[in-house]
Amino acid sequence: MDRKEEQQDSQASVAAAMLNPGSDEGPQGDGGFNRTQVLGDLLKQIKPLTSEEPEDILRFFVKVGEIHDLGLVSDRVFITRILPFVPGGLLQFLGSCLREGSS
Repeated sequence: MDRKEEQQDSQASVAAAMLNPGSDEGPQGDGGFNRTQVLGDLLKQIKPLTSEEPEDILRFFVKVGEIHDLGLVSDRVFITRILPFVPGGLLQFLGSCLREGSS
């Protein structure tokens, strides 16, 4: 599958997810979708953050923010899903945000 087809599939998944904004999961029948699965597909398009340089962190969070703004899942689920993409120091910061209940 080429890049254009992947983007079209992602856009179709997001559009389908937006039809059911009330829960983290959508319908599970034939042709159904799972909001966390859609989120996972979108996050696969983002490269893990390998640097703790401010510019790299900003670029990473701009991309992640665009996905977050779709509102596919709760903030807590979202943060949990992006943790594997960040290095140690930032991981500690995000972990403390989760403990404090920050969005």
